[in-house]
Amino acid sequence: MHTSVATLSCRIISVHLCQCYVEFPGKRLALLKETVSQSAHIAVLVHPALVTYKPRMNNLTVAARALGLHLHVVEVRSAEELDTTFTAMTREGADALIVMSEPVLMDSLLGRVADLAATSRLPAMYDWKKCMWRLGA
Repeated sequence: MHTSVATLSCRIISVHLCQCYVEFPGKRLALLKETVSQSAHIAVLVHPALVTYKPRMNNLTVAARALGLHLHVVEVRSAEELDTTFTAMTREGADALIVMSEPVLMDSLLGRVADLAATSRLPAMYDWKKCMWRLGA
């Protein structure tokens, strides 16, 4: 009996954490707008293989509409696309950047992404605390 209660508790916590993970992008977008108030065009860097891609992007799109922001979603499928992706984001007028973490590709590129965001002078928000340490914050 005790084992089934523990199992059920773990499932409930897992579902809650997944739901929070899906809702975080919209909350992060609101925080980014508050922090970098002149931002109107936000680039979103994401690997489309992200398991929660669709619900997270839906949450982000709804939040952007509510906040009066324009999103420019940039899908990255390989490390080789990163340089041209940042060039395109800045050329198209991105004021800030949200980076969606994803263990297969994006998490392995976190150093390069942080460096390119800094070089491009794009205020960026990450899922990773490691980026803050890397940038000396």
